[in-house]
Amino acid sequence: MKKTTCEIVIKKKELEISKLSSEKLELERRTAALTSKIQSLNSYINEYSAELNSPDQTNIDLHRHSATCEFLGQLSSAKAKLTQALNDCNYKCDRIRKQIRGIYTEQTKYQKMADNREKETLMEADRFDRKYNEELFLANYVRAHLGAK
Repeated sequence: MKKTTCEIVIKKKELEISKLSSEKLELERRTAALTSKIQSLNSYINEYSAELNSPDQTNIDLHRHSATCEFLGQLSSAKAKLTQALNDCNYKCDRIRKQIRGIYTEQTKYQKMADNREKETLMEADRFDRKYNEELFLANYVRAHLGAK
């Protein structure tokens, strides 16, 4: 059976949606990994901050205090970078979601067009069959009544 233009476009849209969905899934995995890393960094930051602010650490040596502060700065910097990467992933995910929605809307329009075309084709075939049957009935009727006289 010959495929209509609408069917070809619908199939193309399905492939686009599939590709974008795969990209979105990969971004969601990356988002989950980044979120986990950020949570881990937060726990380290909280742990080392608590260590610096602890009242029993008043006699801590200056070198260790300085190293802990520097490490906290590095953790905060890493957290900022991961947070930016997370925001980028979320933005890309939202953009892909909007693209999928737009493509799905187009696909639905083409599906409706294909359904309408199929319905019209069936109605046309039905009209043709009825006309053929009426002509056949009329020919048989005329042949039967004219042949009888």
